[in-house]
Amino acid sequence: MPRFTRKLMKIDILFALQYFLESLSDLVVHMETCKDDGRTRCEVRVAFPDTENTVVQLWWTNVPSRFANEFLWDSVTVACAERSLLNELLGQLANEGVELAHGHIAPTIGGEVDIPMYQYQPQRFRAVYPPARKVGQMALSGEKPANTMEALQAAMGLQTEAYNHNFTDRPLRFRIKTPQRAVSILAEASMFYGNFVAHGRQIFDIPPALADGFRRSDVEDIPLSAIKLPYESFFLHFGSQMDLETADGWHPDGAYVSMIGDPNGKHVIQFCLTSVPESQETYRNWDISPEPVFIQGVPSELMSIGVGEAVVRIFAEKTNELNAQIMGSKQGDLDQAVNEMRQDFDLPGEFVDVSSQNARTELESLQKKNHAWREMLNLVVNAIAYLSSYEDDVTAEWPAKTPANLLAQLNTGTPKQKQRARSKLAALGFTAIHLCGKRFVEQAQKNEGGESSSKKPTWVRGTWVWQAHGPQWSLRRLQWRMPYVRNKDGDTGEEVGHLYLVS
Repeated sequence: MPRFTRKLMKIDILFALQYFLESLSDLVVHMETCKDDGRTRCEVRVAFPDTENTVVQLWWTNVPSRFANEFLWDSVTVACAERSLLNELLGQLANEGVELAHGHIAPTIGGEVDIPMYQYQPQRFRAVYPPARKVGQMALSGEKPANTMEALQAAMGLQTEAYNHNFTDRPLRFRIKTPQRAVSILAEASMFYGNFVAHGRQIFDIPPALADGFRRSDVEDIPLSAIKLPYESFFLHFGSQMDLETADGWHPDGAYVSMIGDPNGKHVIQFCLTSVPESQETYRNWDISPEPVFIQGVPSELMSIGVGEAVVRIFAEKTNELNAQIMGSKQGDLDQAVNEMRQDFDLPGEFVDVSSQNARTELESLQKKNHAWREMLNLVVNAIAYLSSYEDDVTAEWPAKTPANLLAQLNTGTPKQKQRARSKLAALGFTAIHLCGKRFVEQAQKNEGGESSSKKPTWVRGTWVWQAHGPQWSLRRLQWRMPYVRNKDGDTGEEVGHLYLVS
């Protein structure tokens, strides 16, 4: 839902008017879908919660419904203290046939939430998504360990409760467009958050220069069995990748990584790729604009093949599964069950099996965003390989806004004081961050510069290679052959040669 500039100028009035006219058009279409009998009407209601904001709401009234006789259709908060400008806007809406009326104003859901470390998905997810904190507590205490069916059922129950709490006061225009499957995936994502909490809330911050190097490096042939995870569960933060989009206005920014099962036996490495919107307000409204997350696992039987081939196989399996759901509609079984129930109950309307349509929608989204997810998985595996091979290029630091008194207790207090300070910091939304890539950034800066070239510079992609080491060179370890720019240092026609980051 838009929020207009503090000083509502003429152009802003026109923009607000256009927004409501589009909303009204959507409402008319919805009325036709609901077979409106012509007795319903639309009206605008206004409230002034404070001296700087005005809430303007579009209501659908006299609705022929068993549940309510009116619904909030749309709501906008306008930051404007000048009543004359607002009256001009309302007057133009009245000219379009919308009634101006007094009536119940639905409360604003969400609002400003202080998130000290908003840039990191685990911290904003915990602050905004109600079930996340409870799932984390249950995982940490062992009450319901993460990645169990019991924990997932609990998360789904918590989500349903939170969703229903917000549901009645949400604008109907957005409720009918909310992808229910996308909302339910948030409960699955909370399993990754719970596992993340249970293993110490480990966040690795990859700087932009290092992330850009990973984006230019191939990792498709590396088997996951060759990579050592620093923790059983952790989060990788890359920052918003603005050239990739996972939904309108959403850009991928990180990933949870979890290892489930016996590392020496049957196990799976799971990835939960996350995204961040361009507006914090969008993120706070999780129930009508759920974060697009993508969950993918690599089972132990695929650990020995290259990551690229493993991802292709898993993607093909997911596509086949959705195609089977599309072709296997249960409408016939549903019709038979409803007809049997009508003998004992008065069931109004028709009942439609939407599983096929939901599967089709999910498949279209998966195919459309496949490039973004593949790019992110490449980025994630590069980062894991880096952490596996360059452990000494990681330093732990607390954010600059961390409360000084708690940080002092954490550094110099008794064991009990340290534990208490750590718990308080976690409750406030603070955690230490593993900062990565200092050596890479320093080396990359040394390699920059040089004279301009008459030839167009081109990037040579990086790769990971097996370096011989140890007694009689009998052992192997991963080493990063960094990407570099060809023809950067002059018109010589020669390549500088690959630069290695020494482990």
